[in-house]
Amino acid sequence: MLVVVGLISILATQSVQARMYQWRNPLTGTMQVSGKPPAWYRGEADGPRVWVYDGGFLVDDTAISVTDEQAEKLRGAAFEEHEARQRAERLNRLERLARRQELRRRADERRASADRTETGGGTRQGADSDKLVTPSADTPLDDSMVGRLKDLIRDFDRQGGSGGR
Repeated sequence: MLVVVGLISILATQSVQARMYQWRNPLTGTMQVSGKPPAWYRGEADGPRVWVYDGGFLVDDTAISVTDEQAEKLRGAAFEEHEARQRAERLNRLERLARRQELRRRADERRASADRTETGGGTRQGADSDKLVTPSADTPLDDSMVGRLKDLIRDFDRQGGSGGR
């Protein structure tokens, strides 16, 4: 059975080009595959044997002993790769949020312009709109803007991704 699962895992990872970590769950006996290294990978804590595949090839096996220096390098590289992927995902989410906000702002401006045209007076609908500062697509995001965007995302996530609607 172990041979069959191992062969299936190897064949399944042949088409996968990302780094994958595989181990047997000691509680259930099932094979686990993840793009994230397990917490015990090449660390001080003991854990199940881990096979690491990169581009479909076995690149590490924790059953093979390595020096402490090599283990630290492997562990550092694994977690740095995972953290870099998470940072890129967070940045992409922030960029998408900024684009959505810009599109909403433009739509609001078009609606306000249409409202002013319909009322015929060119009067402003709400004096508070003058106080709003909205960046254009050419404006670089500074630290305070990034902080505000992160707060918006955090609030959005707390509300279950519904934006309070």
